[in-house]
Amino acid sequence: MTWRALIVEDEPAWRELLAEMVADLGASVRAVASYDAAIAALVEGPYQLALIDLALAGPDHENQDGLRVLAQFRQRWPQGRAILITGYGTVELAVKALTEYGASDFIRKEAFDRERFLESVRRATRTLPPMPATKPALIPSSKGPAPSPPPTGTSGRVLVVEDNSAWQAIYAELCEDLGCAMQVAVSYGEARGWLEHETYHLVVVDLMLISSRAPLDNRDGFHLLRITREKQVPTIVVSALADPHEIDVAYEKFGIFAFFDKEGFRRDAFLHVARQALGHHGTGQRRYIPPDSPLAELTERQLEVLRLLAQGKTNKEIAEELVVTTNTVKKHVLAIYQKLGVNSRAAAAAVATQHGLM
Repeated sequence: MTWRALIVEDEPAWRELLAEMVADLGASVRAVASYDAAIAALVEGPYQLALIDLALAGPDHENQDGLRVLAQFRQRWPQGRAILITGYGTVELAVKALTEYGASDFIRKEAFDRERFLESVRRATRTLPPMPATKPALIPSSKGPAPSPPPTGTSGRVLVVEDNSAWQAIYAELCEDLGCAMQVAVSYGEARGWLEHETYHLVVVDLMLISSRAPLDNRDGFHLLRITREKQVPTIVVSALADPHEIDVAYEKFGIFAFFDKEGFRRDAFLHVARQALGHHGTGQRRYIPPDSPLAELTERQLEVLRLLAQGKTNKEIAEELVVTTNTVKKHVLAIYQKLGVNSRAAAAAVATQHGLM
């Protein structure tokens, strides 16, 4: 079945490239180069897909006419899919396009990958929606002011459990800001495998993931929260689906570190909380310890002494590494024994290993 695609792109080379790739997927393509031409072209629909460049005014990096075209497309053809493409993308802008403007993906030109783009188009058009026979009126096309986008180094490894490629790209940028290596998993099974075989300092989970049993309505992410709690890895949930009861369950039953709603996602807030969760891996703050863990009673210095003790270091070696006296280390070790309810280095090391301090 032939389907229709609208391409809005002011750079001829990009316009030709996108048109060629989409046509190869079986689309009948209408390509235009400006805001006014796009508004006129919308009347010629229906369109099942729109590929829209953010800036439609040449080198003007502040131009965001593409967002207004996207809003018009969503208003006129609400069952269609839209992908925003830009050379000037930010995390905040990507979130806005996905949540406020209803884009199905957000692709940066500087990181353009042909296979990733084709897969995004295939995914967006996998089930082509029926187009309405009537054409709703356009919002008045007066340009007015364009929406403006809202106006770092921790080391560690982050597992991102998210099946949306646009959000994966957002997390890649955030992890770069954090100075962390990122591993992506798109399903419960894949994430479970990574957690079994690798060590992570932070896990970011979407509650709704790819599921063969319930592809449109599942909460597979909750199963992962159980695993991350058992392994005592601080976990941040980022989801658009949880109701207040589910959020309470995530905090009270599974001990998540934080919850973010995708609709109101903010880069600065996420980075702040992620650095807290990563703890001693670079921020100098206390690493996350679940409140029901026996390690929760230990001070940051005692946790450091316990970690070195569990590595088999002597009191003298610990004192040299922490630049304190041997007597100070002895006092910390006795306090650790008392708080953990143990009476030997081996027993203390076993508790440290069991509860993920290592």
